[in-house]
Parts: sequence; structure tokens; C-alpha cells
Amino acid sequence: MLDNLSSDLPINIREREHTEAKIRIAQTASKLISDGATIILDTSSTVTELVPYLRRFDALTVITNGIKTAYLLNSYSKITTFCTGGRLRKHSMSLVGSAACKRFEEINADWAFISCRGFTTEKGVTESSDEEAQVKKTMISAASKTVLLCDSSKIGQVLMNRVCTYDKLYAVITDLPLSDDMVSELSSKGVRLYIAGK
Repeated sequence: MLDNLSSDLPINIREREHTEAKIRIAQTASKLISDGATIILDTSSTVTELVPYLRRFDALTVITNGIKTAYLLNSYSKITTFCTGGRLRKHSMSLVGSAACKRFEEINADWAFISCRGFTTEKGVTESSDEEAQVKKTMISAASKTVLLCDSSKIGQVLMNRVCTYDKLYAVITDLPLSDDMVSELSSKGVRLYIAGK
């Protein structure tokens, strides 16, 4: 049965949920990045927590569909930021639609950092919004490696719109240990697993 969280929560509410876990996940994710990298950031509250950890890098290029993300990055002089076009989803501050997707289709990036509303090995990465799911699909296609930043509240949840199967991921970063079965599934496809703070 699909999870009943079928509607999007406003970003100001999502930012207040599981904050400590999201910060630990973002800190762990930052350790994968190196100077000069080109990275994609989605508009999720978890990925937004990654932004403060980017200030220590030199010559980063960041592409995002997030208005708030671009605004936060603007204060870092060593980061070049690009924001996609598209239709603004006001409560999520994200740009979606064909213009946003087309921009990601035109680029090559080293990393994509995304989050989700649900994750299982059976159904993969899922979202409540079909528009957000479509943009994230193009992010994944544009990046050499995709990392899922996913706090434990999303594990085991399934939403209507599939972003990708789990084998499309380079790594999953979460805050609590996963079940032995899930660990085995991820390992069998070469997906790295990081438990933040461990």
C-alpha cells in the first residue's frame, strides 16, 4: 500500500523535521566532494543542509533548481552557481517543468545529491510530486554519481512517483542502520551505504 503522505509539505515545515539527522547526513555527504567538482543539488531540506559545508571548497560549480539553495550559495565567493529555469512551485521554492529538465539534460556533473519522500529496495526512490520526480530523473542522468541523502523516516515509505531504482545510486547516506536485507540488496548492486555519525 502506498504511503499516505501523498501531498507535499511546505519547505518551512520540512526544514523543522529531523533536523539533527539531516545535519549529520549532510556533513557526511560533504566528505565525498573535492575542489573543482561540478555538483547538482536538489531542493530538499536535507540537501539544503549540505550548503554550509561547501564553503571550504575551491572552484566548485553548483547547478540547482532551488531558489533558496541558489540564494544561500550566493554568499560563497569560491562557488559558481547556476539556477535552472522553470515554473516555481511556491511552497517548495523549486523550479520544475520542461525548462528545468532541459537544463539538466544539457550538462555533465560529477555528483548529484538528491533526497526523496520514500525509499525501499523494492520500489526505489519515490516522490509525492510527479514534477519533482521528473526533474530528479534528469539530475541523475546528468551526473556521473548520484548520492541519496535520506533520513530514517523515509526508509520503508513508498510514494506514487518513482524517481529511480536503487541500483542507479552510487551511495545512500542515512542516519540509522538499515535492515540486514536492505544492506545486502544495496551491497549486491555495489551501492555504498554510509551511516551518518558512525
